[in-house]
Amino acid sequence: MKKCTKMYEKNINLSKEPELLAFLELLADLNTEIELFAMGGTAMVLAGIKEATKDVDFLTTTEYHEMRDLLAKAGLKEKSKSMVCNIWMLNNLRIDIFYNAFIIGVDLPED
Repeated sequence: MKKCTKMYEKNINLSKEPELLAFLELLADLNTEIELFAMGGTAMVLAGIKEATKDVDFLTTTEYHEMRDLLAKAGLKEKSKSMVCNIWMLNNLRIDIFYNAFIIGVDLPED
C-alpha cells in the first residue's frame, strides 16, 4: 500500500472491528509511505468476507527498524522483536508483522 490513506479510504467501512479500524487510522495519520499486505483473516475482514479476527496479520516490505519506529510513534507496544513474527499490541488487539516476505520465503517482485 502506498500511503496508508489510499487503502483505508477504500476499505475502512468494510470492517466492523473497531480496534482494527483504529489501527488503520493510526497508520494513515502517520502520513508515511509504507507497504502493508493484509494476510489471512485480516484480509478477509478488510474484504468484507468475515466480520472479526483474533489478531491482525500484515506482511510489509518496510525494514524492521523503520516499522518499529512508526508503530511506537503511533502508541503501540512491542511484545516480541522476533523477525519470524513481530508482535505488537494496540490495547487488546494483537498485530503480527512479517518482514521482507519472510513468511512466503521469497522476495516480493518490484512491481
